[in-house]
Amino acid sequence: MLDDELIVAGTVDGSGTFVPWSMSPQESFTRIRDEWQSDWNNELPTPGAIAWFDNTRRGDCIGKHLIQAQEQEDTYGSPNSRKGGDSYSTTTNQQCDDRTSAT
Repeated sequence: MLDDELIVAGTVDGSGTFVPWSMSPQESFTRIRDEWQSDWNNELPTPGAIAWFDNTRRGDCIGKHLIQAQEQEDTYGSPNSRKGGDSYSTTTNQQCDDRTSAT
C-alpha cells in the first residue's frame, strides 16, 4: 500500500495530528522493517510503536469504491451475476488514478 501510494507513513504529534514522514514510500518501508527487526524481533508491534498510517486521496477513492462494490454484491449477488456490472480493476483504477481529483 505504501508503494501504490494508497497510504503514507508518519507519526502522531502531541496534539493528535498526523505528521507524515518526509521520505519516499520505499524509505518508509525500509525504516519500518528495520525498526521492527531491531526492536520487536518476531513480536507484533503495538499500534503506533513504529509508525502510524494515513490514507492518501487515492487510497480514500479506492476504499470508497471497494465499499460500494461490496454493498452492491451484498444486495445483488456476485459481480459476475449482475447485469452490466463494472469491473473493479477497470472502473476504479480509471476513476482513482488521477491523484489530484476529488474523492
